[in-house]
Amino acid sequence: MADDTTDVSEHTQMVLVLRYVLNGEIFERFWGFFIPENQTADGISKRILEQLDIILQGNGQKLIAQTFDGANVMKGKKAEVQAKIKAVYSNAHLIHCYAYQLNLIMRNAAGITRNARIFFSNILAIPTFFSRSQQRESILKKHMEVSIQCPSSTRWNFNIRTINRVHENLQPLKNCLTEIQSTSNADQTIAEATGILKYLNDDNFKFWLELFHQIMPHVEIIYNQMQSQEISVFKVNEYITKFKTAILELRNSKYCENPSKALMAEAKQVCDCICVDIMDRYSSTKHLVAAKLFNKKCFTSFKNKHPTEEIVLTTEAYPMIDKEKLETELKVFYCRSDIHEY
Repeated sequence: MADDTTDVSEHTQMVLVLRYVLNGEIFERFWGFFIPENQTADGISKRILEQLDIILQGNGQKLIAQTFDGANVMKGKKAEVQAKIKAVYSNAHLIHCYAYQLNLIMRNAAGITRNARIFFSNILAIPTFFSRSQQRESILKKHMEVSIQCPSSTRWNFNIRTINRVHENLQPLKNCLTEIQSTSNADQTIAEATGILKYLNDDNFKFWLELFHQIMPHVEIIYNQMQSQEISVFKVNEYITKFKTAILELRNSKYCENPSKALMAEAKQVCDCICVDIMDRYSSTKHLVAAKLFNKKCFTSFKNKHPTEEIVLTTEAYPMIDKEKLETELKVFYCRSDIHEY
């Protein structure tokens, strides 16, 4: 596991942590701080590979996973760090936070069309406007029982709350801004309040607000599911399927309908982006199907129908595994009822 951190002297350092199994127990150990030559994929991967060479001492097949956070170079296509590591250690499959992938999916959807980008730019300006002045916040409290939190660029549950708060308190929010507009002596405050009021009354803004208000409950549900400590590859596939079905139903519902054909097409494009992106980003979890082979809930069904497809995917992902030996051992697992209890 690799991350980046900033020390007291404002210098960025890379942190390496190892997760391994010893005598059947799982351990996590801090390995060290390191300074890459630069913050590019080449610089970071070079430093990681140097340390892996020391750690593994020629036993490269033992490295079966890698995960990252922090640096933007971790994302992307051919230039990303994980691809450079996997080119040397072929069994080092990328494992990423399920919820983080969902953040990326929603961020892409929010920026897929010009009108969607304008909507999010406008709605996220609302909490910023109030957060810059205690006086504004005090007036807001007079009209609303809840506050509007400043959103996060990486955690979409905060964006969900912003959209829901604005949707559920649209009229009180307008009343608040009208009061600020009529009582403030600051030209900048009056101008900003007037601007926010203008788009709160705009039909296009209200169309997007309603659409994303319908989308967000489904996002919040799957976001919480992906954060669960009980998450597994089987559950991920189940959650994704249900989420995609819900978004497709919204795509074909009245919430995507609009007198403007261009706006309606953009709304459907947002839904399509979410559906395509979620299937694409979570397709990298196929190698985790190996866990299904040892899920005792599947043993009875596997006894009647041998998991041929799962075994093929497992041995393709981990070529060091002897396919015939694995099949033989699994048959014993599935036939012995006493093993089902463990």
